[in-house]
Amino acid sequence: MPTSSGRFHAAQLAAAAAANMDPAMAAFEAANPGAMHDGPKPVIAVVGATGVQGGSVVSTLMRTGQWTVRALTRDPRSDRARELAGKGIDVIKCDIDLREDLEAAFDGADAVFAMTNFWDMITLARGDINFEYRQGKLMVDVAKAKGVKHLIWSSLPNVHDISHGNLTCIPSTNKARVEAYIRSINLPSTFVYIGMYMASLQSQFAPKRLADGSYEWSTPIRGDVPIPLADPENDLGVLVYELLAQEPQGKRVPLFSAYLTLNDVAAAFCDVTGLRATYRHAPLTLEVRQAAKERNPVQCSLHGMLDFINEYGYYGGMDEEKDADGLWSPVPLEWTSYTDFLRKSTLRLES
Repeated sequence: MPTSSGRFHAAQLAAAAAANMDPAMAAFEAANPGAMHDGPKPVIAVVGATGVQGGSVVSTLMRTGQWTVRALTRDPRSDRARELAGKGIDVIKCDIDLREDLEAAFDGADAVFAMTNFWDMITLARGDINFEYRQGKLMVDVAKAKGVKHLIWSSLPNVHDISHGNLTCIPSTNKARVEAYIRSINLPSTFVYIGMYMASLQSQFAPKRLADGSYEWSTPIRGDVPIPLADPENDLGVLVYELLAQEPQGKRVPLFSAYLTLNDVAAAFCDVTGLRATYRHAPLTLEVRQAAKERNPVQCSLHGMLDFINEYGYYGGMDEEKDADGLWSPVPLEWTSYTDFLRKSTLRLES
């Protein structure tokens, strides 16, 4: 597999930004001037290639020139898939519910980036709320059978176990169950733990405009809880590039730039935009909780995630300072800060 020349430093990141170049590409070119990869390239199959996570991996690895990338998608006719194909990327139709699709996609692959998406409405509509574990286990079994040398799995904490069964967050727990299964069959692997998406603070948790013209964030998360914020669209591909080179077997590698409270988020928003903004903690009511419990297991899982963050922290004590098993292994790269994210984002504010 390709080897990394070392860490990405601030100067390389700044140069990459100035040249509109991916940091991974800047680091690679700095270490290997005038040369890309000679001879046959290793092959990586990337699940979810048209989404945020897979899309970042595909984009970065293609620009390094060190990998043959297979972009896996359920619908190769989608606009995003056609865009990838137009760039010369090998787009492969792959439904991760189908073993035959996965066998074809993973055949001859040296590495696989794998993930599942709880918010996939098409799959949720089939009625199996635990589909992520089924999909993940199937991908793992096929990767093992095909002799994949390195699987990178997008994981999350086991909310059920960490909370001693008191909280339910199906997507997090099922991702963790897949991780446990991967470990049980000794498949060479690394586990990526992505922090809260910065983009979610402009979508499902976007601020609302108040009558006085200021903006207010309001969620059930307490304003003083430190949250690891991440920009996976820009940074995940760089992290995966580094992990493919280092191959830190069995490690849990977080992706986030810093821990910020939601009070900090509102203050940063004011500094960058010049607009007035505040954060207000809005606890879930008993009525809302009961309605979700009776009729909406998806919403109930979201509530469980929010409760988990308040009570145990986003990573549930798995972070470096509380890591008891030595598996937590941050990669010391410089990631997109929340202020930088705001500066380059197109803000969608409610008017």
